Amino acid sequence: MAIHTRLFGMLLVVLCVASGISTLSYAGSFEDGWETYQTGDFYNARLIWMPLAEDGDARAQFNIGLLFDEGRGVEQDRTEALRWWRKSATGGNHRAMHNMALAYISGMGVEQDYEHAIDLLKQAADAGAIRSQYSLGKMYHYGYGVDVDKSEAFHWILMAAKAGFHKAQYNAGKMYRDGDGVREDHVEAIKWFLAAADQ
Repeated sequence: MAIHTRLFGMLLVVLCVASGISTLSYAGSFEDGWETYQTGDFYNARLIWMPLAEDGDARAQFNIGLLFDEGRGVEQDRTEALRWWRKSATGGNHRAMHNMALAYISGMGVEQDYEHAIDLLKQAADAGAIRSQYSLGKMYHYGYGVDVDKSEAFHWILMAAKAGFHKAQYNAGKMYRDGDGVREDHVEAIKWFLAAADQ
């Protein structure tokens, strides 16, 4: 009986190897998945991240969402991407919050909802997410989901500019040049235009 069990186990391993299924791909750390992803093996990266994502790892959930969004190692599925990003955002991942906010702004895959987008952007921006700071500034600048507030727009855009985001640097330059939400200052405008140009 023990011999038959051992033979069955060996046969299972041989079949897995022969069919291209890695028996080691189902367990591992987030970093193991990242290393696998970096080699372009998106299928096995997903196999490593999936148990972590199902256990509530917000980083793994975000990356599973990326794989579905981009169709890497899986069939492209925007709905599935949003499902994983929503879980990740609930778990505090600011990159997932940012992606969900963009979905609510555009109405792609979800009903358009500027107010919900603003809430997510604020959470991510407060956590230091540079692109969310910039996007939040643009929302205040144009009055999407909030009242137009040029000084608040400048506050968030300048924060992202100081963190090195080139689009924010360019916009900070424009706002200084035009006195848009801030006192007109051509010296500061040139400084931020040059910073953006350097990138």
